[in-house]
Amino acid sequence: MAVRQRKDGRWIVYYRDPEGIKKGVVNEYFGRGPEGKLKAIQRDSELGLKTRRPSKTGPKGQTLFDLSVLYMKYRGFKPRPLA
Repeated sequence: MAVRQRKDGRWIVYYRDPEGIKKGVVNEYFGRGPEGKLKAIQRDSELGLKTRRPSKTGPKGQTLFDLSVLYMKYRGFKPRPLA
C-alpha cells in the first residue's frame, strides 16, 4: 500500500493484510539503494491494494432538520418572544 525509505536506508512496503490472517500492519523489506527501491515499487504494484473505501455520502432519508421543519408545519409552530 505504501513504499517508504527507513532512516537506515532500507526500502519498505507496508500494508494491512487483505485476508485478515495477520493482524496489524505487514512490513516487507527490500534492501538499500536503487535496487531496493525498484523491488519495493514492483511489490507494491503486485499487491494492488491502492483502492480506497468509497467516500461517505450525505445522509440517506430524512434528517433531523427535515423532520423538525415538518413538525413545525404540522403543529402550527408560532415563535414567541423571549421577553
